[in-house]
Parts: sequence; structure tokens; C-alpha cells
Amino acid sequence: MVHRIQAIHTDSGGAYGALRITRKIRDQGHVVNRKRVARIMREREIAGTTRR
Repeated sequence: MVHRIQAIHTDSGGAYGALRITRKIRDQGHVVNRKRVARIMREREIAGTTRR
């Protein structure tokens, strides 16, 4: 799961947060909860950014 989250995060240029990453993982056919993705991201210090 961690590798999937990191891959999606880097593919987005560091912009995607937990909600968008969760949607991408679900689109790939896996069952995952947003809170689990957010927890893993916090533990690994992965954070999305706001594009402006």
C-alpha cells in the first residue's frame, strides 16, 4: 500500500492529498479507506500541496 501511495503522489508532482490518492487506488480496483491512506501519509511524512 505504501508503494502505491508514494507512486501516485510522485506521479501527481506531489500535489495529490489523501482524498485523490484514495480515489486513484479505488480506480485501480483496490478497497481502501481514506483514513488509512491519510494515516500512512502522515507516518511517512507525505503531504499534498496546493497548486496556485
